[in-house]
Amino acid sequence: MHPAHSTRAASFLRTFLTIGVLAVLLLPMARTNTQLIGFLPLWLVAMPASALWALRRVRAG
Repeated sequence: MHPAHSTRAASFLRTFLTIGVLAVLLLPMARTNTQLIGFLPLWLVAMPASALWALRRVRAG
């Protein structure tokens, strides 16, 4: 991956992770389980955090 693309992706993931954490902390509806996509904290916090971690591991290695 080109360094500019990984920097842009990391910036997007950090922004999405921040918004997701704030949503889970401040909005009770963001802590529920929906039929359409499942457990919302997984998609709002855990998935962006794991993607950011993986991106950093790929860039470091």
